[in-house]
This record gives sequence, C-alpha cells and structure tokens, in this order.
Amino acid sequence: MQVNSIQKNEQKGTFSTILKSTGIGCLAGYAAKYMLPLTDEEMDNEYKETIKLIRTHTNKTKNRYLEEIRKIPNKTLAQDTFVKMLDVTKEEGLNNTQKAFKMRNIVKKAKLSESDSAQLSFMLKNINSKAKSVTKKYIKAYEGVLKGNRPLAWLLVPAGIVGFSVGLVKNIIKSES
Repeated sequence: MQVNSIQKNEQKGTFSTILKSTGIGCLAGYAAKYMLPLTDEEMDNEYKETIKLIRTHTNKTKNRYLEEIRKIPNKTLAQDTFVKMLDVTKEEGLNNTQKAFKMRNIVKKAKLSESDSAQLSFMLKNINSKAKSVTKKYIKAYEGVLKGNRPLAWLLVPAGIVGFSVGLVKNIIKSES
C-alpha cells in the first residue's frame, strides 16, 4: 500500500512543472525587455537629438560652475588659470588640438606652485566628473524610457513558449525514467 502512495506522489505535479517553467520563461521575457541593449532602430535621429540636448544641458551646468568661480572677487592663481582655460573652450575657429595647445600655454605662463597646480587639477577633475555623471544619469534615464516603450508581447510570448517547452520536455523525461 505504501508503494502505491509513493507512485501517486511521483506522478503528481506534471502540470505544475509546466506552469512554473512557463512562468519563469515569461519573467525572463519581461526582464529581457529592459536588459537587451538598444537596437539601431531605437537609436534613430530622435535619440541622437536627445543626446545632443543632454550634452547641451551638461555644458550649461559647467558654465554655471564657471560663473560661480568667476564671481569670486579675490581669485587664487589656480582659479584664475581655470577660468582662462575654460574661456579657451568657448573660442570659435579653433580645433581641439589648437585649444589644447592654447590651454597648455596658459598653464605654462601662469607658473603655478605645487599647491596651485594641485588645486587646478582638482577643479578640472571635479567639473569633468560632475559633467560625466550628470550626462550618464540623463542618458541612462532616457534609454530606460525607450526600453519601457518596447512592445512586451514580442519578448514575453517566445520566452513563455520556450519555458513551456522546457517544462514539457522535463515531464517527458521524468515519466520515461
């Protein structure tokens, strides 16, 4: 009699296995909606224009920081050099290489002490790290919106079918052994 009850317990749960694996497949499909990278169709002209707007906003943030330093009445040598260097980036008609050489000459002419040089280095790293972090946050948020707009059925149904198939195969293998 006990053997018979064990056999009933072994045969029990074939439908639940299929249901669980289908559910897991559907969850994987839903997760894929947000985990898959953006496609070329999603990175169209609108995406590129939005990225340009984000970078423009970041430049405005840099300019606000620069204006705060510019308003300081008695600037240190490092702060004055910093303002002059960032003014070079706004000059028209110069390519990036020419701007870099001009900034380098400004630093050479300033003849900074070690403490001023360290302060200038800190200010440059600080403004660049803030700008990068703001840009990354906005771009990540925009990409999240784009991924959220993806149609769910195209990812959910195939993943559910794969999960269903895995559960069915598992039950077939389980019943044969």
